Amino acid sequence: MSTMVGLNDSIEVRARVVNASSSPLVITSLNIESWFRCAVFEIGDKIETSIPLASAPFVNWRVRRWQDIEGELGRPDTIKADQEYMMILDVWDVPEGKYQLGILGTDSVPSWFDVMPSSGFYHLLPAQDLADSINAWATIAERVMADGNPGGAAQWLDSIFTHDSKSLVGYYQQAKYCWAKEDSVNTVASFDSVLQRIKNWDDPALPDTTDPIYDNIYLKWKHFMHDLTTREREIYINCPELR
Repeated sequence: MSTMVGLNDSIEVRARVVNASSSPLVITSLNIESWFRCAVFEIGDKIETSIPLASAPFVNWRVRRWQDIEGELGRPDTIKADQEYMMILDVWDVPEGKYQLGILGTDSVPSWFDVMPSSGFYHLLPAQDLADSINAWATIAERVMADGNPGGAAQWLDSIFTHDSKSLVGYYQQAKYCWAKEDSVNTVASFDSVLQRIKNWDDPALPDTTDPIYDNIYLKWKHFMHDLTTREREIYINCPELR
């Protein structure tokens, strides 16, 4: 498959929008999204005073959704006094490797609004195999589900099972998907499939674990959870043709 620009090659970033005043802030006509910009820096740079990485001058991003502190979706018309909202951003066209991704203010920021520069480290790797492609699809499914689009999430899960019918990560994500839909029967069935995959270790995307240590199902589960959480901290791009 070809790279889906801005989708499977993007990093998710969260920007807080806080009304620290004692009065409500009406934002209906305000283009707050234009008050921010994203830039890439070296790991040791102070983003407030450093120049962005010259090899990554055109970082693209978009606001994927707004949500309040309780997770309710939607861009508000008004931010009440002392209320906080979150803008969920997708950022792409960032260089591979280990760098620092920062959020800075733009020339559009009004004088009464403060943009507090913030940054985080990322490690961007090219996809190498089926496991990486599945990880990318699973990540997209989670994002789409969080956006309130369960039908879209289901399509990405279908993509996983189309290429790997015994996908451990796929069944794990399916269990989370069913749980979010309050489908207890299929949640249990999906977790049963997860345990079966761990017991048999028959997912072709998993590493070969012939070492006797993996005979213990508990240790297999720990290995899987460590592998999954480690992968979720890394973003894979440029999914190759599946083989």
